Amino acid sequence: TCPALYRARLHNGVIKKATRTESKRMRKRWKSSTERKRVVDTYVKFVAEVIAPMFEVSCEAIKNADRNEAMEPFSDSAENGLRSGVVYQTEPILRCSFPSKHVHSKNHIDADYHHQEEELNFWLPLTDVHDSNTLFVESKPGLGDYHPLCMHYGQVCRFWGNQCRHYTIPNSTPLTRVSLDFRVMHAVLFERDKARDTKCSANLMQLGAYYTHMDFSKNT
Repeated sequence: TCPALYRARLHNGVIKKATRTESKRMRKRWKSSTERKRVVDTYVKFVAEVIAPMFEVSCEAIKNADRNEAMEPFSDSAENGLRSGVVYQTEPILRCSFPSKHVHSKNHIDADYHHQEEELNFWLPLTDVHDSNTLFVESKPGLGDYHPLCMHYGQVCRFWGNQCRHYTIPNSTPLTRVSLDFRVMHAVLFERDKARDTKCSANLMQLGAYYTHMDFSKNT
């Protein structure tokens, strides 16, 4: 069983919570499945062909970017050894939301979970989303002007989820929502020291684990 589908069924009371051993077996089966490989391979291709080109801007433009436009000015980036490309979330998060009274995502910013401030969030619904069956996001940090993302299959939303609060509400529509979300930043903005923050469990939020580097030159 796909972990995302398991969680959705669990929240809806369709199944009982799996034991630790059962959960471990489920994750292991999913990790080695051909279905997961297809999802990840398609995702990496999408990042290379659609997302990475959005970040092909000069370092000077990044340095001078307005923080309310989702990028934080940074010091000399040569220190991290990454001069080109993007650093992206190695595997996207697959989420399913059945019609229910359950709230899948409380009001939060990704900084609450120790993500780097330079990240941009990408939300890719695999179904049409609207009304209560979608994500609510504020337009700028602290503004509180939450609005639902009304999107069709084939569209992707980019927003500064690290500082702009976002959440979902119970899905009162008759439709199930399926989506992918992931985080990307320009490689020169990646801070290795932050990735080693001991607050992050097992230091997993590093290159080679939570993050992967993709060089622009390899996508041309």
